[in-house]
Amino acid sequence: MNGSLARLAAAVLCALTTAVAAAEPGSSFHLSHGAGGARLRGQLHLHTTASDGNRDAAEVVRLYREAGYAFVGISDHNRRTPDPLVQGILCIPSSELSDRAADRSPLAGHHLTILGLATDPRDDGWDRDSLEAILRRARAEGALAFANHPRVAHPWPLEDLVGADGLAGLEVFNNREYQLLEDARAGAGMAYFRRQPAWQRALKAGRRLWGTATDDVHDYGDPRQWDRGWVEVHAGERSAEAILAALRSGDFYACRGVDGDAPRLDLAMEAARLAARADRPCRFRLVGPGGLLEELGPAEDASFGLDPEQSFVRVECEDAGDPSRITYSQPLWRGTE
Repeated sequence: MNGSLARLAAAVLCALTTAVAAAEPGSSFHLSHGAGGARLRGQLHLHTTASDGNRDAAEVVRLYREAGYAFVGISDHNRRTPDPLVQGILCIPSSELSDRAADRSPLAGHHLTILGLATDPRDDGWDRDSLEAILRRARAEGALAFANHPRVAHPWPLEDLVGADGLAGLEVFNNREYQLLEDARAGAGMAYFRRQPAWQRALKAGRRLWGTATDDVHDYGDPRQWDRGWVEVHAGERSAEAILAALRSGDFYACRGVDGDAPRLDLAMEAARLAARADRPCRFRLVGPGGLLEELGPAEDASFGLDPEQSFVRVECEDAGDPSRITYSQPLWRGTE
C-alpha cells in the first residue's frame, strides 16, 4: 500500500472509531457533578426574626455553623437581612421573594429564593408585580432564582415552572412542607417527595431545572424543623462567587436527612455507564422522563447502562436502613456539553 492509500485508510478507520464512540449508549449524557474542589454543605432557605422566624440572624447562623454547615442564605421575606458576620461560616445575601399577588393572598402568587442579591428588594428599583419582573431583576444582579415549596403553601402551575425565563431550579425537598404533609397524614410527606411530581413534570417537558433541598425553617425550638434538608456543593474555594457558580452549573447534590446525615453520593461516567457510589449500603434508583428505569441494591455502589433514547436521567440514593435519608443527583441531560 502506498503512502496516500495508507493515510486514507487511517482516516477512514479514525472516522469509524469516532462514530462508534459517539453512538455508544450513555456517551451523550453530560454529568455536571464532581468538577473538583471542596464539598461544602449549605442551607438555602431559612427565616429569622427579621421576618417570621423565631431566632435572630446571628443565633441562626451560629446554629448552622455548629451543625457543620459551610454556608447559608438568609432568606427572610422580601428583604435582604444583613450578614451577622459570624466567624467560620459564609452568608450569601438572599431573600425569599413573593410577587405582590402572594402578599395579598396566602394561596396565590409565587415564592422564590433569590441567592446572591446585590441590592435590597425593598429598594425602589425592585418591581415585584409579576414573576417575570422578579426574574428579570434577579438576572440583572447576577443572582440565582429557585422556586420554593411548589406543592403545599404556594403551588406552582406547570406552565410557570416550564415557561419562567431565568429560573435556575426548584426545591425537590422542603422540610417545612414535608412536616405539614406528615402532620396531616403519616407517610404523606414521604410519598410525595418520593414521587417528585413537580420536578418530574418540568423535566419531562424539557425544562432544565436543578433540584435543591432546604429546611424552610421558622421554629428553631422544634428539632424536626431544621437540619433536615440541605445541598452539598463542589466549589473551588469557600466564596460566594464559587458557590453560586457551582449552583448555577448544577455541580451539587440535594440531601434529605436527619441531623445533617444523609448518604454521600458520588457519580462518574465509566465506559459509557453511570457509576454511583455511596458511603453506606443504599438503594440506587435511576429515574428518567417516564419515572423509574432501574433500581439496584442494597449495596455501596451501582452501575447503570444509559439509554440514549432518554432525554435525561437522574439518580436517587436512599439509605437502605432508613428511607428518610436520601440524596438526589442533578439531571444528566442528553447531548449537553
